[in-house]
Amino acid sequence: MHETIPPGFPGSSGAVSATRSRQEEFGDLSQAADNFAQALEYYRAAVDELESGDAEGRVRLLYKMSECARRRGDLDTAFFHLKAAHEASRPLNDPLWSGRLAGRYAAALTDRGSYRRAARYAHLAYQLLRH
Repeated sequence: MHETIPPGFPGSSGAVSATRSRQEEFGDLSQAADNFAQALEYYRAAVDELESGDAEGRVRLLYKMSECARRRGDLDTAFFHLKAAHEASRPLNDPLWSGRLAGRYAAALTDRGSYRRAARYAHLAYQLLRH
C-alpha cells in the first residue's frame, strides 16, 4: 500500500511551501511583537521562496510587507509594496483583495496627509468589501 507524505515533512513535494509558511509565520509573530524590521525580513524570505504561479501568496505577503513598512513610518516603502501587491492581484480579479488593498491605500494616504484621496480609496474599499 502506497502512503503519501504530508506536506512539510522531508521527502514530500510540499516542502518548499511549508518553508514559506514557516517564514510567513515567523513574520506574523515578529509583526505581532511590533518588530517590524524583522517581520519584513521574514516576509521577504517567504516571497523569495514563492512559486512563480502563486499570485495570491505574493499578494498576501506584499500586503503584509506594506503594513510593516507603514507601521515603521516608511511610507515610500509601504507604497512600493502596495503597488507591487496591486499589480500581483490583477490576475486574481478578486474584489476582496481589491477592497483590502484600497483600504490599505486609504490608510497610507491618511498617514501622508492626503485626506481627500484617502477618502476616495476608503469609499472604494467600502463598496468592494460590503458585499
